[in-house]
Amino acid sequence: LRKIKAAGLGAGLLSNFDNVSAARRLLDQTGLAPLLDAAMISGEEGFRKPAGRLYLKAAGLLGAAPGEVLFVGDNFEADVSGPLSVGMPAAWLNPKGDPPPGGAVPPDGEPPPYYDIRGLDEVLEILGI
Repeated sequence: LRKIKAAGLGAGLLSNFDNVSAARRLLDQTGLAPLLDAAMISGEEGFRKPAGRLYLKAAGLLGAAPGEVLFVGDNFEADVSGPLSVGMPAAWLNPKGDPPPGGAVPPDGEPPPYYDIRGLDEVLEILGI
């Protein structure tokens, strides 16, 4: 996150977490809160990923169009299918190189792009940092 921020890019969090106070406390305790330009917790929003409205709101909070945001996560349905459904590029953190669950196949071509990554360092490469 520090490298992303140093490059002048925004960073946000969208988490399916029902205990909002615990989620906010974790963000503070881990030191992540000051590195985020937006943090959305599903318990506050009344919807859980993969609800498309969450990704659209997250993009808005970052001052970006959905196609200008790279969503990164480790749950294929919530973190890949959800963002792709609103035109938001997605990177699936898939350290074991597993196939998409349930035979899901990410869309070919653009828009939006889809990335299957093994580690978070690959996010920096995708972003050109």
